Formats: sequence, C-alpha cells, structure tokens
Amino acid sequence: MVDHSMNSQGYRYERMPQTKYVYINDVARETQGKANQKYSLNRILTYLTIFFFAIGICFVLPIVVNNVTNYLERQLEKADRQHVPFSDVMEQHFMDFVDTYKKKYETKEEVIFRQNVFKANLDETTSHRRSNRLQDATGKVNQFMDLTDQEFADAFLMKVHDYGLHKRTNNSFVKPLPKDFKHKKDDVETAEGPLPDFFDWRDKGLISPVKNQASKPYCYCFAALSAVEANYAVALAATLPADKKKDMKIEQFSVQEVLDCDKITAPGDVGGEPGVVFEFIHQNGVESDSLYPYIVGKHNSCLIHEDSDKVFVKNAYYLHPDENSMLDWLYYYGPISVGIAVPKSMKQPIDGIYRPTDYECEHEVLGLHSLVVTGYGTEVDGTKYWIVKNSWGTEWNGDGYVKFERGRNACGIEDDAAGIFVDPIKRKHK
Repeated sequence: MVDHSMNSQGYRYERMPQTKYVYINDVARETQGKANQKYSLNRILTYLTIFFFAIGICFVLPIVVNNVTNYLERQLEKADRQHVPFSDVMEQHFMDFVDTYKKKYETKEEVIFRQNVFKANLDETTSHRRSNRLQDATGKVNQFMDLTDQEFADAFLMKVHDYGLHKRTNNSFVKPLPKDFKHKKDDVETAEGPLPDFFDWRDKGLISPVKNQASKPYCYCFAALSAVEANYAVALAATLPADKKKDMKIEQFSVQEVLDCDKITAPGDVGGEPGVVFEFIHQNGVESDSLYPYIVGKHNSCLIHEDSDKVFVKNAYYLHPDENSMLDWLYYYGPISVGIAVPKSMKQPIDGIYRPTDYECEHEVLGLHSLVVTGYGTEVDGTKYWIVKNSWGTEWNGDGYVKFERGRNACGIEDDAAGIFVDPIKRKHK
C-alpha cells in the first residue's frame, strides 16, 4: 500500500512498500540534469564532426582539383599525339583548301580533326587515282575533303533503305513506258538516220543553272525540278518561232514549294523519289522559284500563292532499263531523271569520264542520289558517256556536271530513268 503525505516544507512524497521515501522534485531535477549532459555531449560531437569535415575538405579538395587538372592535361596531350603532324606542304595545301571553299572551324580541336580527315581523304584519293592510272594523281581536292564518309552521306545522299517506295508500281503516277511507244515526234525537227555521236540540250540553251541542295538529302526534289524546268523549256520552245527561241528565258521552279506542300514525299531528311514529285506537280502545279525560294530545311507550313501561274506535268514514264530507251527519249523529247548508287569514289575529285567499278557500286556504296541526264557523247577511244547534271553546286567537278560511263548500267544509272511531258501553257491551280 502506498501512503501519500505532505512533509513540513509542503513537498509531496510517496511512501513505498519498503518504507523508502523518494522526493518527486529531486527526481525531476536529476532527470533534467542527465538530459542536459546528453544534449551538451551531442552538441560537442556535432561541432567536432563539422571541424574535422572542414579540415578534410581543406586537405582533400586541392588533391581532387590537382588530379582533375592532371587528367585534363593528359587528355589534351593524348589529342595532340593523335594529331598527325603535317608537313609544310600539307599544311599549305590544307590552308589553300580552307580559303578556296570558305571553310570555318570553331575550335582548335575541330581544326585538328578536320586536318586529319583532310589528310586521310587526300591519301585515299591519291591511292585511288594512282590505281586507276589517272593524271595528276596527287593534290586533287574538292569541297568534300574535310568530311568523313558518314558525314558526306548524311548531308548529301539518300538512305539506301528509304529509296524506291513509290518506284515502278502500277499505282504510281509514273507508268512504265509501253513497249510499242512511238519515240519520234512528228512536230519536232529530228536528224535522219541514226542518232548523232554527241548531243547535249545545253547547246540549245534550254537547261537551267546548276543548283546547290546544300547539306540536305533533297537531291530527288532538285533532280525532279531540274527535269521539269528543262522539259518545260523544250515544250515552250516548240511553240515559238525560230527568231523568238533565242530570247526565251529559262525559268526555274520552286523546290521549296514541293518540300513544304507535298505530303507524299518521305518524312524528315531521309530523301524521296522524283516520281512522287512529278505526281505532285501533275496534281498541284509548281510556281516560280522567285516567288517561293529555297531555304535549307523545310518550313512548318505550305505557303502557296493561290493567284500565281503554275507549270504542270502532263505525263511521266519509267523508261525501259536499257541504254537505247534512254538515248531515244533524251534525243527526241528532253532531259531525263536518273537514280544511282553513290560509291566512295564519287565523293573524290573526278577527271574525265567517271567509271566506277562493279565492286564499288555494290560494296562501297555510301547512299543513293538522283540526277538529271542532259546529253550523251563518245570519246575518241570509243568510251561512251552520259552528260549528267548534279545538284552539289557549280564548284563540284568544275561546273556541276559529270561525264558518267554509258552502256553498262554503272551504279544503276540505266535502271530507273524517267521521262516527262510538261504542259507549255501555265495556269492557276484550281
């Protein structure tokens, strides 16, 4: 039993069964004292932890900074060791290349990288030219000498697996040429007998200037529009008297309109096929390039001028996959679009007739490309060639054209040629 009583000072106490008295106030003071001691000890430990941590930072931080600095210096030294030292001649050659093609590099590291790429490409070009016994085997350059093969392919060519989605199908606007198609036109003056050994529509003043697709794989669109421009000029010239033809202006049409407004072409920057562009122009027409100029890349919306006069493609045909079908159409009707597989050697400077080997066209392909054939010819030694208009600017290969070996379907150039008829009368899109 517990006896609750008050002593003379008024303190309450409890009498325990063992008759031992414990004062409540004393217990409280004792408990509080122990708590204060524990708090003080924790505070001291916290201060000590902070102190030693600060001491550690003071000693460790300089070591870490020094190690990081040494690592970065080693990486820079490694980069310098990887840089192939240039001879004075090579250094000057690279600087001449930079000046000629207006190249700009942002950092020292990029300069080193481009120098190495330039040297590697130059060595490869020299080796290729020597193995093919070409004149001036060393020192030949073009605007692509500071690009890796992958960079070149990404910027200027179409991906192999993206090509041919609309090609040679019965549902396509471009139809296979009928076997009984009559080649010779009655309303155009033609030579009697066999075709001449040389012919080029440029000599008639009916070919538009070479364009530059810049660093985008829109060659299919440039080739299609170049073919439309040429065939429109051919069709228009046929309606004019002889004294008016020489003053006829060669019009250029909008690549950008097709890129912005044609929803059928391949999405993004993967490329497309000229036949799809012909179909778009057949349905919608295309306006002047001066009204809708080319900008590198696509707009987000279509900006057609509804009141502008447009040119329309009437018909388009895939020619028979052989040299004679191409020759007939080219001579009697007009320039034709073609597609090729681009081997590594086409990235290099080209002299004379470009003659890629079957091995190159099958095993060294960087991508696919669309171009326009404006003529043909034969060298003194009997080598036959196509006259091919490219879209890599006039600085490529001297004038933007290349003589491409004819008659053996080199890199597929005679596989997918397409010819078109263009209406010489412009009209507004309904």
